[in-house]
Amino acid sequence: MARISDWTDGPRAFFWRLLCRFNRHEPRGFRADWDGTHYISKCEYCNAPIRRMAPGRWLRDTLPRRSKRSRDGA
Repeated sequence: MARISDWTDGPRAFFWRLLCRFNRHEPRGFRADWDGTHYISKCEYCNAPIRRMAPGRWLRDTLPRRSKRSRDGA
Protein backbone atom coordinates (compact mmCIF):
# COMPACT_ATOMS: atom_id res chain seq x y z
CA MET A 1 0.00 0.00 0.00
CA ALA A 2 1.33 3.44 -0.91
CA ARG A 3 2.04 5.74 2.00
CA ILE A 4 0.71 9.29 1.86
CA SER A 5 3.70 11.49 2.61
CA ASP A 6 1.94 14.83 2.75
CA TRP A 7 -1.50 16.05 3.88
CA THR A 8 -1.92 17.80 0.53
CA ASP A 9 -2.28 14.40 -1.17
CA GLY A 10 -4.96 11.78 -0.86
CA PRO A 11 -8.66 11.70 0.04
CA ARG A 12 -8.48 14.44 2.67
CA ALA A 13 -6.96 16.86 0.14
CA PHE A 14 -9.68 16.04 -2.39
CA PHE A 15 -12.34 16.87 0.21
CA TRP A 16 -10.70 20.20 1.11
CA ARG A 17 -10.15 21.20 -2.51
CA LEU A 18 -13.85 20.62 -3.05
CA LEU A 19 -14.64 22.81 -0.03
CA CYS A 20 -12.31 25.53 -1.39
CA ARG A 21 -14.74 25.84 -4.30
CA PHE A 22 -17.41 26.79 -1.73
CA ASN A 23 -15.15 29.31 0.08
CA ARG A 24 -14.27 27.03 3.01
CA HIS A 25 -10.50 26.90 3.50
CA GLU A 26 -7.89 25.39 5.82
CA PRO A 27 -4.82 27.40 6.92
CA ARG A 28 -1.30 26.09 6.46
CA GLY A 29 -0.54 24.39 9.76
CA PHE A 30 -0.20 26.90 12.56
CA ARG A 31 1.06 29.68 10.27
CA ALA A 32 -1.20 32.69 10.64
CA ASP A 33 -0.45 36.36 11.16
CA TRP A 34 -2.47 38.94 13.06
CA ASP A 35 -3.25 42.03 10.97
CA GLY A 36 -4.90 44.02 13.75
CA THR A 37 -8.44 42.76 13.18
CA HIS A 38 -8.22 39.11 12.01
CA TYR A 39 -5.78 36.27 11.59
CA ILE A 40 -4.64 35.91 7.98
CA SER A 41 -2.91 33.01 6.25
CA LYS A 42 -2.84 31.06 2.98
CA CYS A 43 -4.98 28.02 2.26
CA GLU A 44 -3.19 24.69 2.57
CA TYR A 45 -4.89 23.29 -0.53
CA CYS A 46 -5.60 26.12 -2.99
CA ASN A 47 -2.95 28.65 -1.83
CA ALA A 48 -5.50 31.50 -1.72
CA PRO A 49 -5.13 34.29 0.86
CA ILE A 50 -7.61 33.58 3.68
CA ARG A 51 -8.91 35.37 6.78
CA ARG A 52 -10.26 33.79 9.98
CA MET A 53 -13.78 35.11 10.55
CA ALA A 54 -14.51 32.91 13.59
CA PRO A 55 -12.68 30.03 15.30
CA GLY A 56 -12.55 27.24 12.74
CA ARG A 57 -14.08 29.36 9.94
CA TRP A 58 -11.61 30.56 7.32
CA LEU A 59 -12.83 32.42 4.23
CA ARG A 60 -11.13 33.90 1.18
CA ASP A 61 -9.54 37.23 2.06
CA THR A 62 -11.15 40.00 0.03
CA LEU A 63 -10.01 42.91 2.23
CA PRO A 64 -6.93 44.88 1.14
CA ARG A 65 -3.80 44.07 3.13
CA ARG A 66 -2.37 46.83 5.30
CA SER A 67 1.38 47.10 5.30
CA LYS A 68 3.30 47.12 8.58
CA ARG A 69 4.46 50.63 7.77
CA SER A 70 0.88 51.99 7.64
CA ARG A 71 -0.01 50.23 10.91
CA ASP A 72 2.99 51.71 12.74
CA GLY A 73 2.11 55.20 11.58
CA ALA A 74 5.45 55.74 9.83
